[in-house]
Amino acid sequence: MTIAQRLYLLIFSAFLALAGLAGFGIFQMNKVYTATNYANVDTIPSITSMSIASDNIAQL
Repeated sequence: MTIAQRLYLLIFSAFLALAGLAGFGIFQMNKVYTATNYANVDTIPSITSMSIASDNIAQL
């Protein structure tokens, strides 16, 4: 294997490593987004409905 081939292999392996790292980062960001979006989807509507119920009881 010549020096040029070794350098090309090194560049190619570095490119693959960076692509893999970018893919892993995107996967982790999606995982964090899903976990934090739980508060918007499930928790906030519950708080809102409890507030509405509390207002209705206060009106009674």
